[in-house]
Order: sequence, then structure tokens, then C-alpha cells
Amino acid sequence: MIMITLNGCIPEHVAVSGKSWYRWKVYIDEPGTMKVDVSYSYQGLPGKNSISIKAAGTSLHHDIQSTGITVGEPGDDWIIDSYNSKMLGMISFSTEGYYDIILEINANDNSPVNFQWLWMQ
Repeated sequence: MIMITLNGCIPEHVAVSGKSWYRWKVYIDEPGTMKVDVSYSYQGLPGKNSISIKAAGTSLHHDIQSTGITVGEPGDDWIIDSYNSKMLGMISFSTEGYYDIILEINANDNSPVNFQWLWMQ
């Protein structure tokens, strides 16, 4: 896992190539349903990579899409990869307590997936 940042212009992220898993143990203080979002940058072709989230008996799946670029300085050919937020779905937590959140990133081509964050609200 590599955390990368560049002059404060590109957010910290993990450059993922291949298959990678991440796990968090979280405490849910009251039952309810939470929206799950992820943010990443990806400049390759769509349809080859995916993100999956598993928690509380629910599995969410997202096919990674190209996020595009932003021109930082046109005269200097300075181009910045865009980081976009994507809603993956909803997860219901039936009781308060500890839950495992498992994130799987499948980056199966030559373009890394630059994973920024997972957000549950």
C-alpha cells in the first residue's frame, strides 16, 4: 500500500494494482441504514475493475469507471487526475454493536485505481 500526495494538489490516496482487501471494525451505536460512498481516480478503460463492500450481511458492487482529468496549467501541460465520489448503495445495521466492513478492490488492468476514501453516513 502506498499513500501518495503531490504538492497539496492531488489528495492522499492508495494506488491499487491487482486485487486488494481492506478491513475496518466499526461500532454502530444505533440500528439504521447508512449510505455508502467511495472516492477514487481511475484513468483506464471501464469494465475491467471493480469495488465491493461487505458489511452486516450486505454486499455492494461497483464497476469502476474512468473519472477524467482536470487541466492544472494549460501552458505547462500540467494535468491532474480527478477524484470522484460514487454512491455504492445502502447497508442496514439491525442492532447496535461492532461490525466488520470489508472493502475489496479489483484492479485487473495496467491502470491503477487510486482509492481515496470510503464514507458511510
